[in-house]
Amino acid sequence: AAVQIASALSAAHGAGIIHRDIKPENVMLRPDGLVKVLDFGLAKLAPRSQLTVDTEALTLPMVTTDSGVVMGTAAYMSPEQARGLEADARSDIFSFGVALYEMITGRPPFDGQTANDLIASILKTDPPPLADSAPDVPPELERIVSKALRKDRETRYQAIKDLLIDLKDLNRELEFKAQLGHLPQPVAPDQANAARSSEPAEQAGTQQPEAVRPHTDDSARKPSRVETVVNKIKGHKLAGIITLLSIVSAALGIGYYLRGRNLEVAIDSIAVLPFANASDDRVADYLSDGITEWLINSLSQLPQLRVPAWTTMFRYKGEDVDPQKVGRELGVRAVLMGRVVARERYLTIQVYLVSVAKGSQLWGEQYNRKIADIQSVQEEIAHGVSGRLRLRLTGELERRLAKRDTQNTEAYDLYLKGRYHSEKRSEEGIKTAIDFFQQAIVKDREFALAYALLADCYILGGNALPVSETEVRVKAKDAASKALFKDDSLAEAHTSLAVVSMLYEWNWSVAEREFKRAIELNPVYPTAHHWYAEYLAAMGRHEEAFGEITRARDLDPFSVIINRDVGMHHYYAGRYDQAIEQAQNTLKLDRDFAQAHRLLGLAYLKKARFTEAIAEFKEVVARSTSGRDRAMLAQAYAFDNQRAEAKRLLRDLLSEGLVSPYYIAVIYAGLGDQQRAFDYLEKAYREGVSSLVYLKVDPRLESLRPNPRFRDLAKLVGLPE
Repeated sequence: AAVQIASALSAAHGAGIIHRDIKPENVMLRPDGLVKVLDFGLAKLAPRSQLTVDTEALTLPMVTTDSGVVMGTAAYMSPEQARGLEADARSDIFSFGVALYEMITGRPPFDGQTANDLIASILKTDPPPLADSAPDVPPELERIVSKALRKDRETRYQAIKDLLIDLKDLNRELEFKAQLGHLPQPVAPDQANAARSSEPAEQAGTQQPEAVRPHTDDSARKPSRVETVVNKIKGHKLAGIITLLSIVSAALGIGYYLRGRNLEVAIDSIAVLPFANASDDRVADYLSDGITEWLINSLSQLPQLRVPAWTTMFRYKGEDVDPQKVGRELGVRAVLMGRVVARERYLTIQVYLVSVAKGSQLWGEQYNRKIADIQSVQEEIAHGVSGRLRLRLTGELERRLAKRDTQNTEAYDLYLKGRYHSEKRSEEGIKTAIDFFQQAIVKDREFALAYALLADCYILGGNALPVSETEVRVKAKDAASKALFKDDSLAEAHTSLAVVSMLYEWNWSVAEREFKRAIELNPVYPTAHHWYAEYLAAMGRHEEAFGEITRARDLDPFSVIINRDVGMHHYYAGRYDQAIEQAQNTLKLDRDFAQAHRLLGLAYLKKARFTEAIAEFKEVVARSTSGRDRAMLAQAYAFDNQRAEAKRLLRDLLSEGLVSPYYIAVIYAGLGDQQRAFDYLEKAYREGVSSLVYLKVDPRLESLRPNPRFRDLAKLVGLPE
């Protein structure tokens, strides 16, 4: 019946007709079981002027169409109708959602003693979950109803045909399960007709699951959901509701069956494997990676669910993995995996949710959409997973999952490409990512997340970009500020601004405030904890810093840069043996990770293991064209008293003029030339070199700290005494 109602609305909308008064009284059941949608007296063909609400009546069945008159029945009105705004096809979808909710639970989703109370409920109150009244309703049915009842019509079903497709898919699943004999058979038409009599549902021959069968003590029992519906039908209040019994009966059975079969242990953690790109075009990797990362970020917003970060999952990309093995490695209870096929303008996405304990499939779905609809598909998958795991979504969580960073499909496509290249963390990858993010912003000037990631690219690119550090600072600050102006609720934007404030402006109070705000907005954003740890280390607050970097690693345990920086915090705190051990552990994750080799070299220097330190820096130099790495090798020679080698490299670096004065200062410190060391540190200050944030904790500058010039410089940078 729900399918028939949706089909009728789809036909009306296809003809350009909006009903504006969908309610049970306007849905009738013929003797042959055919459902009819009636009373198009309030229907419209074109938008009308804004309406106002008559708050003195609970029911407003006005038939006049003059401007300023409310159209529809208050209990079934959409929020926009209740506000007196223009109704469109999505308003009918909301009203249908209200009726569908009432069909399932036997009670309306919104209530109030007066018209004002009722309208306030529609505008502000989220209806109780279906599971409160019907605990065994399948999560998919809950998702369908919930999406139809979203107050913001931009996040509601955008077309009744999409809702119709979901209902048909659910109906096919129920029928298939019933045919397998696992579940109670749906109510047959003749049984439904019998249920419309005044007799109890059991006397009409309806087979109910044990979990919902009415109690036999007539003197004290509460009426069952089926009886509630039957009683309403007697008063002609819900004449069309009984036709949904076939869906509800099977749905309750399926929910009861699946809950007992698959959710014996609550699933509180899930890993999202990188979706496989099954397309002929490998360029479509950005789509599969983008979908994966979006799902990870969205599902991690659910407080009752632990989700390993994208960088942790990326190491499984392109591998033929056993989901049970992955789940055990990561300590999660379920694994989400999928494959993406992109052909011209269309996508096919197959998704599977697998139990780690049993290896069985908990849920699966296939989505066939246009590439332009990728954000809608991502949202549907996230709701499907949360629904399958029976996770209750508050209104705020619903808004987070429904939030779209851009409505421009071209901009989002360019953003995904930029994100894909930025994750490579290579010089070329950063440059390419910047270009894509800039193109995305041209398409949508309000795209806050694109601005935030553009700022991050400038920060990460640093010396690799063909611009001066001053230009990097200006561009990073501009992008971060615009991101925050566009969306103050974006944790990434607050983090970007915090990093800019710390590295380039030495505005420590603003930096800490922004880091804390980012973590408040998204406590599971590893990058915010990672950079906040850098801030705390620069301040000399080493134990707090170690707590933050450990939290970042807990959230993203296989991130090589976070693992390396756990070692860096040992190094800043003077724990050189632990720094060496952590650098070696990081190299187990990635043998060629240059940052880990640099850390080993630095820690070996402080342990006076000069031969090993020089070997580490030489290995990095052999793979790098960066002057910074040659400067670090020169520092190693200087601290090892190999003065000739150190000075030879120093002359080359000075003649090229491409190395930060901070690194030159460290070489002079190693050579014991404090005068020139301070000259170059002060030059670094004049140029605003970001490395000065580590002035007080960099062990290589230890010999300079007793000098009054050091204290003066630290004061200029704003570092605490």
